[in-house]
Amino acid sequence: MNSNESNFNINDFSKSQLEEIQKGLEQKLNVSVYAKKEFLAIQMRQIRLGLQDKLPVEKYANPSFDWFQMEQIRMGLKDGIDISKYAKPEISYDRMQQIRLALLDNIDLSAFTKLEAGILKQLHLGIKNNVRIVPYITQGYDDEQLEAIREAMEKKLPIDEYVNKTFRGIALKEIFTGLEHNVDVKEYAKLNLTWQQMREIRLGLEHRVDVSQYNNHLYSAKQMKEIRLGLEEGLDVSYYKSPIFAAKDMYKKRLELLDNPKLAIETNNKNEPSKTETQFLQKINISLSPDEMEAYLQIDKKYIPGRINIIIALTDKGIKNGIDFEMVDAVSKGEIDQSSVIIAKGTPCIDGKDGWYEFYFQTKSDNYEELLEQDKIKFSQIEWFETVNKDQQLAYYHKSIPGKDGTTVTGKKVYAKRCKELPLLSGTGIKKQKDNVTYIANQNGVIMLDGYTLKVTPLLKLKEVTASTEINFTGNIIIEGNVKSGAKIHATEDVLIKGTVESAQINTEGNLILQKEFIGYKDATIRAKKNVIGPDFELVEIYASQKIIGNKFKNCILYAQGQVKTVGQDGMITGGSICAENGIKTVNLGTQERIPTFIKIGKIERFKQRENNYNSIIRDVSQELFTLQNALKEFQKRFSPELRNKMEMYLKIENAIYTKEREMENILKQKHDLLEEINKSETACVEITDILYEGVTVEIDGTKYQSQKTKGVILQKNGKVIDEVYVK
Repeated sequence: MNSNESNFNINDFSKSQLEEIQKGLEQKLNVSVYAKKEFLAIQMRQIRLGLQDKLPVEKYANPSFDWFQMEQIRMGLKDGIDISKYAKPEISYDRMQQIRLALLDNIDLSAFTKLEAGILKQLHLGIKNNVRIVPYITQGYDDEQLEAIREAMEKKLPIDEYVNKTFRGIALKEIFTGLEHNVDVKEYAKLNLTWQQMREIRLGLEHRVDVSQYNNHLYSAKQMKEIRLGLEEGLDVSYYKSPIFAAKDMYKKRLELLDNPKLAIETNNKNEPSKTETQFLQKINISLSPDEMEAYLQIDKKYIPGRINIIIALTDKGIKNGIDFEMVDAVSKGEIDQSSVIIAKGTPCIDGKDGWYEFYFQTKSDNYEELLEQDKIKFSQIEWFETVNKDQQLAYYHKSIPGKDGTTVTGKKVYAKRCKELPLLSGTGIKKQKDNVTYIANQNGVIMLDGYTLKVTPLLKLKEVTASTEINFTGNIIIEGNVKSGAKIHATEDVLIKGTVESAQINTEGNLILQKEFIGYKDATIRAKKNVIGPDFELVEIYASQKIIGNKFKNCILYAQGQVKTVGQDGMITGGSICAENGIKTVNLGTQERIPTFIKIGKIERFKQRENNYNSIIRDVSQELFTLQNALKEFQKRFSPELRNKMEMYLKIENAIYTKEREMENILKQKHDLLEEINKSETACVEITDILYEGVTVEIDGTKYQSQKTKGVILQKNGKVIDEVYVK
């Protein structure tokens, strides 16, 4: 028997406890630390994991701590923080967690351990983001309310008038979202409305509809939604907006109205004309055009009807609108030498015009998708930014022009096109004027439009960046000249450099656009959260979360989560190492001199690592669930329902199982999304439109290919081999 085993009797332990002890023995751990019957298996697991990481587990190997508390202490020890701030049995695990996370940001919340975990979280984030929410904590706001208040304060929204403890946190979020989107929140910031009702009114205001048609607390949120959608579609909602209709009935009637707008008032047009069977009417024939917009009179040339007879014939046919009485008189006097004339015309409808925005800047400059798809780019002429000045008018909204319904000759309504309003613009750095249709810039900067989000972000303009200069800017950067070796640049938005770049380090949370070459020879790196675009790159490491696009890449290390693409007739990738999750498209690949070039696409390391991480978490959570469920069964065997349902430990185990099951659902969904992303990457290929030289190694999802000189080829994986598909 192992020396670790000699100190305990296996008959004292449950199966789950013995499994944890056995795992420790297999890992050659000192299991005597936790091989004690007072520890549940799930507690043993936390101690075993700590021993496995060589942590001082004596800090938490105490039955007074439950397994969740043990986990938070173990994670704190692993992170190297001061666990004495929270490693106390009387502090619940969720409070421990928030104190631990705050300590990771060098924020000490140990003086606030009596606050609920959710409030501790908001206090942590408030301190971290320089937002003072302590007054609201002392006033007794709960964690959901504090979250809404904190987020609004971070956005510098004018919330004081609307902060009220009676509003739930989610209702406050609806009010603050309205403030952010420039709508009149007084329309719905009312205590007798639920947050769902508030949302429907807010969305209606954002889409410029007449919310007074449903701004009534007697409507349910679902009823409000059906009326709102009808108003957005330009429908006559009076057809179904009565509160007597349930939401599902409103839904059906809205769809009916979409298919047939006449339903709203066609019930007024059900009177059928009478039939007059007289001898003279048999000689008068009235016919209608298919759309009933014209009526035709056909008569026997030998018979000249009297005026009254024509009127009777028209009446019997149901014609009541647009009668041409001059033509009636002419026919009755025999002045018309025709067998058929137009005797009545309906009133045509006049279509309305949807609301529209007039922008006072070149919106196309913000949409770079077109640029990214081009096969030829004039890099020196790229004008990426459009700048505006504070108080400059940015946009004007033209409200919709109502249409005018028409009428057929039989009096039926002909409906004009229903006009719609567009949503309000929202964003940062802009201000809506009191007229509710004019938008101006609230600061100097770069204007960007994305859908209905309009932003003005700060801009830093520099003539050049000299050697060893370090720049850190919140916003966009334009550099008119060169960037010298050793320079470091960081921007939270896009960076445009018009001159040559030498061995610099550039980090941007947006796009990097170069008009000239980037030549590196030491510590030359680019990291971009979006795209990297430029003509020539040599000896540069580039990491882009989207695409990397250029004309020539020489001996570079490229890593793109999107595509790597060369543009221009002489586009080429020569030497270096290129990883691209969504494939590579280039004119030429490699060189005549056979310079080693390594290509890797598809399911690359980032995917594999993430998949492995998910699998590891799934295994751990599955094991924890298994252990918890076994512990639950032990309690169920030993105690009656009446007794165990009052036991704190049993209730903790039940809650832990619920929490772990939700965690498992969440991680399985994340893994599913990852696998879909992997499936997309597995269709990636390498496309060479001109010459593929010898000396290129291509790896697609683990399968390798050594190139021979060829022309016009697509390399794609097929099973366990890489196929060559030749193109003209």
